[in-house]
Amino acid sequence: MTLNGLPLDVFEAFVLQAPPEVSQGSVLCIFESAMGLLLPDGLRMAAASDMGRMDLAVLQKSYARHAAGPTSADDNARLSLLVEKSLLILWARPTASFHGGTPLRTHSPEPDLAALRRAVREGIDARDARWKKTKGGAFATGTGSSIGSRPRGRPPKNRPPPQYLADPPGAATLRESKARLLEMFDAMDETMDEAMELEVIEIVTDE
Repeated sequence: MTLNGLPLDVFEAFVLQAPPEVSQGSVLCIFESAMGLLLPDGLRMAAASDMGRMDLAVLQKSYARHAAGPTSADDNARLSLLVEKSLLILWARPTASFHGGTPLRTHSPEPDLAALRRAVREGIDARDARWKKTKGGAFATGTGSSIGSRPRGRPPKNRPPPQYLADPPGAATLRESKARLLEMFDAMDETMDEAMELEVIEIVTDE
């Protein structure tokens, strides 16, 4: 079974609490593959040019700003969780670049926080809009399990008005991930200088 094939609650637990014995580079490699499989076909082809390489620029361009190809809330929640955790890992080393899970000695330019924030915001809105497209057309009659398109006009006499289906479980996960992503940027402004200083120290030490 692939990572994306796991039930959403198991998927969320794995992504947010990846086993500590697995290196962060390997985790990013796994996440990159999972994110690619969730993208629409055209975007997946575009992201393939960077496949195997992961840094903040790649995350921003190829994954963070997009919705999943499938329209379900579950799959869009999966993509949001992968973006969220990848961003958290990469932000600890903002100029680091990984290839095949291995940190490269060459480093990426300092990230543009404003552009990254815009990309993440675009992705949040795109994923919300993606799954809500299908939700708007589904309703329950109030008398059983009938599901169909949105009714027009008044309901027939002696029939209760339609009751629109409650949000699927994935919608709550998506909202929670959205909130954490937005909170993350509040902390980023404060930690930017500290993270960059740490990266400089690591470069000097490596040399």
